[in-house]
Amino acid sequence: MNAAVPEPDVRALLARLHTQLRLLIPALTVTEGGRQAEVLLARLRESTNEAARTLSAVEPIVLAAIEQALRHAVAQEHDEARTELLNAYHRLSVLIHREPRREQAAHERTRRWSISDTHPQADTG
Repeated sequence: MNAAVPEPDVRALLARLHTQLRLLIPALTVTEGGRQAEVLLARLRESTNEAARTLSAVEPIVLAAIEQALRHAVAQEHDEARTELLNAYHRLSVLIHREPRREQAAHERTRRWSISDTHPQADTG
């Protein structure tokens, strides 16, 4: 992966793909080839074509995973398509949400939550 944090316009493009994947994966799970999934796949295909140059420069594995997922979808291989889409979604998540760590964050108090207790407990750990 490229070590640089994406620029704002690139980030918007990646966020759009991320959102499309977030919507498409459950649609494929529920409908497996239904009309909604077909529409979402067509939109993802268009967006991927628009973003191909950017993806190949920023995160080529995402581009390869989406292209492979689209081939699986055409072949009605829904499990394989979902697997590739989940891979792309995960990698985009990491890329989009990667931010440099703030220096002062190391000294901030952390709020810890326990399952048995709904009240936050301050922890300096």
